[in-house]
Amino acid sequence: MKAEKYLLDYIEQSHISKERVREVIGIDIENLVKNHQDLEADEFIRMCVFLGVNPDDVMNAII
Repeated sequence: MKAEKYLLDYIEQSHISKERVREVIGIDIENLVKNHQDLEADEFIRMCVFLGVNPDDVMNAII
């Protein structure tokens, strides 16, 4: 599993709106899904901070 998939699943399970993610951190979730786009390192960290998820936990879950 990729980090993007893990975070997208977390967003859905937490009932966080994709619009809110775009508003707060400027990442278009729909673009990630449709274009199979990878997060840049800074985007990954910003998303983890916004979601309150430890980046190490994400990485451990996908390995």
